[in-house]
Amino acid sequence: FEVVFSGDAKNVMTGSYNNNFMIYPSEEGKDTEVVLQADKSAFKAKKVGIPTPMNAGTSPGAKDGKKSRGSSPAGGAQRMRKETDADQIDFNKKILHMSWHPQEDSIAIAATNNLFVFSAL
Repeated sequence: FEVVFSGDAKNVMTGSYNNNFMIYPSEEGKDTEVVLQADKSAFKAKKVGIPTPMNAGTSPGAKDGKKSRGSSPAGGAQRMRKETDADQIDFNKKILHMSWHPQEDSIAIAATNNLFVFSAL
């Protein structure tokens, strides 16, 4: 899968199976990821694109219950596994190509025979 940086290099985006793609912050201390789905059915009254904390638990070394970005190297994968039933994954649907506008918060995602454009308002 491709990995694409935003124009300001503050975020990283990558594709996945089931037409899912993820946006992660590249700055230290930011711990919010966005998981979206480039699928026509994803835009029907679902909770899609809601930012979630990157780590469900706290780091063993963290004090005062602070979450540590590095506490689980596979945190995103584990969370995605919990949110997606493994039997429901369609390996034929995948995001292989994407592009981030150099100055705007707009992205283009190629999914199968469709082009999706997402833009921040």
